Amino acid sequence: MTNIVLYQIPSSEIEFLFHGLNHPYYWNPAHSHLMRWDLRLTTTDMAIASDPLTEIADLPGDIILDGLLDDGIHSKLCHQIVNAFREQRNQTLYLVGDRFDCPHKLFPFVNIKQWQLPDSVTIANFLKQKNVYCDAVYRAALGLYIGELNNVLQMYASFQGEGLASAIADYKIRKLQGRGITVVPQPDCHAAGLDVLDGILAEITDLLKPEAEIAGLQFPRGTILIGPPGTGKSLFAKSAASRLGLPLLCADWAGLISPIPGESVANLRALLESAEASAPCLLFWDDYDKAFASADLSKDTGEEKKLAGMLLTWLQDRTPPVYTIVTLNRINQIPPELKRRFDRTIFVDLPHEGARHDIFGIHLLKYCGAIPNWSDRDWKILISEYGECTPDEIGKAVYLAAVRSYRQGRTRQITIDDLLYQRKQFTPANIANPAQIQSIRNNSKFALKASSDDRSKWRVEPDPIFKTMLGR
Repeated sequence: MTNIVLYQIPSSEIEFLFHGLNHPYYWNPAHSHLMRWDLRLTTTDMAIASDPLTEIADLPGDIILDGLLDDGIHSKLCHQIVNAFREQRNQTLYLVGDRFDCPHKLFPFVNIKQWQLPDSVTIANFLKQKNVYCDAVYRAALGLYIGELNNVLQMYASFQGEGLASAIADYKIRKLQGRGITVVPQPDCHAAGLDVLDGILAEITDLLKPEAEIAGLQFPRGTILIGPPGTGKSLFAKSAASRLGLPLLCADWAGLISPIPGESVANLRALLESAEASAPCLLFWDDYDKAFASADLSKDTGEEKKLAGMLLTWLQDRTPPVYTIVTLNRINQIPPELKRRFDRTIFVDLPHEGARHDIFGIHLLKYCGAIPNWSDRDWKILISEYGECTPDEIGKAVYLAAVRSYRQGRTRQITIDDLLYQRKQFTPANIANPAQIQSIRNNSKFALKASSDDRSKWRVEPDPIFKTMLGR
């Protein structure tokens, strides 16, 4: 009987398949004749008109047919494969393609193989052989095949270091977008005052290194970020991908949920498969509590139960390095089974005085080109007046102050008075809805805090009674 292999393999890696076989024959639709591999492709005398499976029936050996699976395994091709299996040919047929779905009726007649991504050690060694290894390039190259990576390095042969890493990362983003996967763009500023989260990013960076794989250390599953709206949870997730040099995939619940039975589950499955194919990457779920607020995993029916169950299984069993970050406002609305699948739950509260100073600095640098040289007294007044404000509220105030100074002919010259004026124009959410914010804090008492205690010179020790009232 004929040995038939359906091989899911990227076109960039087919040459490596050549090396693993014994002088194989090769054909794709661009060739009018069958080719032979002997350290390079050479043309044989056998012309191929339109039906290669039939025309190579009497040819023994290993034969790679590329392109037959591009339009799917239609009925005629399916029957041709079955007939070839039964014809007792003295050959091994490799039908190769990037992606395909095998009909169930073919399972008894074919072997299905998938070309595996190289491990981190192989990637590191390859980059060292090419004399382009550095941590940034290594992280950017993870998730690419060796042949693909070699082609990318040739395209960007004039790049080195951070420039090469950025070029590889851009290539990966274009590749993902070509598959219809949403890639969240890099933010225009970074989250400040979240030093505990910064430490977690350093840990993730270390666990991406080949030494971690050699040591048998499993890649972490993910983190839950809980806190009031506007405290920088989503911004941190977006800036984390930028700092790690990894793509950030966004799970859009509005796009996943469908009124058609079964379609929501299919959408979630496609998303998770895309995330694994894109690994290493970050998978970001915003407002996670809204999606599963009414999910009751104790019941036997319901679309939400199916989605939650699929996500539970994936979070528990997934092996590719996909780091999942979810943000939510109320952790008590999340099923306990889902919470246990994450490595950490971290509470992102309103920024302390030192963090508020850093947040102002980030936005002032953006709109003024430099941080103004204000006196410590002015800074303390500003930081005090913006107490109980979220980072989002501070950022909007700086923007409106920049607009005000621009309209007054003082482009990029924001003053303390501009910011104090803007502070009087709004009521912080923490003051407008104190019960809601306090409820979020009460449900987060046992979570790790995203920020260490303030040790900056801007720190103000609150009165013990006031501190108790705030619930901190």
